[in-house]
Amino acid sequence: MALKKDEWIKKVARPFWEKSTEEQDYQLFMRETPRAIVYDTNAFYSCADGIVVYNKIVKSAQEKVDLKGVPYSIDEIMGEDLIDGPCLICGVFMTFADVHVNRVPYTSTIEYKRLDPISTMNMSMDAQEEKIFGTKIKHGKVVKGVKNQYLYNNARMLNTFYVPEKNYKYYVVQVADYDVNAILPFATKQRTMIMQGDRFSFIRWGSQCDIIMPLRKDLKIQPLIGTDMHVEAGVDKIASFM
Repeated sequence: MALKKDEWIKKVARPFWEKSTEEQDYQLFMRETPRAIVYDTNAFYSCADGIVVYNKIVKSAQEKVDLKGVPYSIDEIMGEDLIDGPCLICGVFMTFADVHVNRVPYTSTIEYKRLDPISTMNMSMDAQEEKIFGTKIKHGKVVKGVKNQYLYNNARMLNTFYVPEKNYKYYVVQVADYDVNAILPFATKQRTMIMQGDRFSFIRWGSQCDIIMPLRKDLKIQPLIGTDMHVEAGVDKIASFM
């Protein structure tokens, strides 16, 4: 169930930070929690556990979106020009306390490819957490805060999902923290049909997933959840068909 950021920090994140570094790194970070899958053909589920940093409609893929002071366009995130027209984009930032298994937002086929990192300003997942939480987090210790701009210099994976019955494509861009650069897809074959809520990939160390949903005149989509909410992959709905 989606929780307000402050409520999630109190219930989940702070108890996690209080664990030893060894327990955080070797037991909890690599965990996967069991969860029931409830299919909904009218909705998109979050593909990641984490904090919603934006969930909005943009007029074109060239429009800049601001991520805590870092401007970028949809085309820049995706690494190529794939969208002609408006789209809904939802960014979910995965904190160190989150499960890092990613799940399918809507039943579809999947095709994935690695993208080259974009070389501009970059800082680690820890630093991005500091901006979201308002304090510096380092293995359970709260110390002096710092500024951060992290998105542009990280490894990325572009996942293209195709929904045959709607003749519709949507996209998930996974962004791995530069400390590891490890995004591990579970599917061994391209264009495999995969069900809503199923696991499709794992990010060893942090960062973010952007779900990009193009809009059409005959296929309208609306956001269902606001920013600063904590969501779980395959559990919480982020958007729906209208």
